[in-house]
Amino acid sequence: MACDIVIAVASKVAEYAVAPVGRQLGYVIFYRSNVEDLNTKLQNLEAAKVALQRRADAAKHNGEVIHDHVQAWLVKVDDTVAKANGFQNNEGHARVGCSIRSIPNLWTRHQLSRKATKVMEEISQVLTQGSFDEISYLPHLPVAFPPSARGYEPLLSRTALLNEIMQELKDDNIHMIGVCGMGGVGKSTLVKEVAWQAEHDGFSVQSLWPM
Repeated sequence: MACDIVIAVASKVAEYAVAPVGRQLGYVIFYRSNVEDLNTKLQNLEAAKVALQRRADAAKHNGEVIHDHVQAWLVKVDDTVAKANGFQNNEGHARVGCSIRSIPNLWTRHQLSRKATKVMEEISQVLTQGSFDEISYLPHLPVAFPPSARGYEPLLSRTALLNEIMQELKDDNIHMIGVCGMGGVGKSTLVKEVAWQAEHDGFSVQSLWPM
């Protein structure tokens, strides 16, 4: 009862107070509503995380990779939730109540209400940042085809020459390799196979030309 009278009078004073003073009084007056609003926003943030995590799990199940900024947002949510939970577990909340025999601890009430407002603002910002149209992508995976599927016939003579060229490519002192021969003997096909094999083995090949 006494507490209600104090809060009611303070509310009227806050209406006519200068803005900065009124804001400070507002922290004291609206302590409970600020804490309740914080709890609501926290529930919204946790629900948003659960929904996004489900999308991410489904994407990974399909072999997709989650974007880095999406993963960073999920980590940020965990940090924000931990901060909000720490606020909720603050022992000061037990000291802001009031009864006929005591008045509220106004300083503690002010500090906790102000903290609730700041945490709410942070939660709102994180929620805004969590709107993702796209959260994942399909990775580029190298696909190995058998020689026959690439139109290359691994004849004994070609295989020997191919192996010789691949060995030469490993020599850092060699900067140019020419494949010579009569027309129609399969130089272009061999060069294409060398290019494919070089890329498959991780070699850097600037250009290959049959001669």
